[in-house]
Amino acid sequence: MITEDYVSFETAKLLKEKGFDWPESPFYSEQDRDEWRQNNSYTVPNEEYNPELPFDSETLTLVAPHVSLQMAMKWLREKHHYNIEIDTIGLKYLNTLSWRSVIYNPEYDMECYYEDGFKTYEEACEAAIKYCLENLVCEKEIEL
Repeated sequence: MITEDYVSFETAKLLKEKGFDWPESPFYSEQDRDEWRQNNSYTVPNEEYNPELPFDSETLTLVAPHVSLQMAMKWLREKHHYNIEIDTIGLKYLNTLSWRSVIYNPEYDMECYYEDGFKTYEEACEAAIKYCLENLVCEKEIEL
């Protein structure tokens, strides 16, 4: 059975901070986050209250969008003009196969990021999305 792959909790928070707002998206809760960490060996530091991040009003738990890798990549492409390309390098039969990610901005005809050596497609996607959010996408504008 094929399942959807999602961005990490940390990357989901970055997406929200940068203005990602698709109301039809389900949300992570602290319980979802803890289950995800347990299954994926992902470490999230203890969160403190931050009014910029969404909280569930009934349980007062931090929530962030539960976003698929492909949804995040599409949002970055359509809203910010950063196209993430993932492909393989090396040869499987020589045990040198790995994945690489490239961020390309077609609007300015320029490559913004390149990294290789990832063990999986999903790792390459996550790294490129996170790089894009931390280094290329501006903070969302404050509404007056």
